Amino acid sequence: MVEYDEYCLDITQQTYAIQNAIKKIDEVILEHHLKTCVKEAIVSDKNVEEKVQEIIEVFKRK
Repeated sequence: MVEYDEYCLDITQQTYAIQNAIKKIDEVILEHHLKTCVKEAIVSDKNVEEKVQEIIEVFKRK
């Protein structure tokens, strides 16, 4: 769009749409991780603290 000299606000609208789509993908991935890897760690009582710390680190980067 930039190469074709599209209207700036149209470009911005598209970038917001992309960001929202990526956010939704991140939410799906996080939910899956919690329901699988983290749940497994809790049930087996192995690596629970490590899994929690991984999630904290992800959120710190945002």
